[in-house]
Amino acid sequence: MSKMKRINIMTSCDNNLALYILPQIASIGESLSGCEVYFYLFHNRIKQENISFIKNYAEAFANIKFHEIFIENTAPYEEFAKHGGNFPYEAYLYFLCHEHLPESMDRILYIDAADIIINGNIDEYYFADFEGKAMVATHNRLKTDQFFNHTVFEKEDMLNLVNLKSILRGAMNSGSFVINLENFRERNLTENNYYSILHLIREIIPNTEELYYGDQGLFSVAFVGEVKYFGAEGSVIKNTLFKPYNCVASFSENLLPPPIICHFAAAKYKPWEARVSPDILERFKDYSVENIINHIYRIPEHFNYFEIWWKYCEKTPIYEDAHIKVNEFTKKIIQDSI
Repeated sequence: MSKMKRINIMTSCDNNLALYILPQIASIGESLSGCEVYFYLFHNRIKQENISFIKNYAEAFANIKFHEIFIENTAPYEEFAKHGGNFPYEAYLYFLCHEHLPESMDRILYIDAADIIINGNIDEYYFADFEGKAMVATHNRLKTDQFFNHTVFEKEDMLNLVNLKSILRGAMNSGSFVINLENFRERNLTENNYYSILHLIREIIPNTEELYYGDQGLFSVAFVGEVKYFGAEGSVIKNTLFKPYNCVASFSENLLPPPIICHFAAAKYKPWEARVSPDILERFKDYSVENIINHIYRIPEHFNYFEIWWKYCEKTPIYEDAHIKVNEFTKKIIQDSI
């Protein structure tokens, strides 16, 4: 019998998002059924009963091994989060993930908690050749050269203030990316590396109101020029909408077939926050379906796209509670707008 391929996956969050990890796990268990998946949950503030609940659900899948990584010292991540907007410090735990993972592990796929669904085979993404880079990722912000080619940011672009501010908004998308752990260890990365970058940025951009980097900008600056962008030819992105492993719901993209890794970002609501469910359509049957959908989704195509999340949620023990909660909130949105 041939040995199953091993895939390492990590995420991190606080207690508020903890149970919404279950649909992710359902998608991993089903979509990666031919692989042995080691799933690592980094946290500090998740209640122990929720950890046990997630672990029991994950290990009901024959192909998933669950690992809890408790981060005791959160001070560095709280510092990273200061200019990140409203993101909790858990959104930055991947910065130093190599310090907490086995030395023998060479790579790991990071996914955002809750709003990432794996919906197919990810081999070409997960096992991609790093080509000496620190990670494989999806482009987020690009620049246009003199020949109108869309190109990725390089280290020298940080010398230009306009480019630096763009990089701080996220040159790469951190919804999903594959980390080269060997590269991280060779660099001997510690929190001081990121502190040095923060200090330099604060000197260049002293106005703290302009210093915003969300959950991915600081990381983008730290690794600018060290990212292999999936789908790029050298530094050129031939198709800016080609994001099969990190589809961001901010454009009217061709969602059929749906992306392999679905990232429910840049939308009006997260899937578990608002949904045009069959119950909602029945409740507002006197109104046009198109009008109801337009109140909830940024573009109409998101109706089917977001149902992918619910397809996996239905396989979890949180479905009934999540269904009731989302219907109540969605009813209020629609009633307030018609």
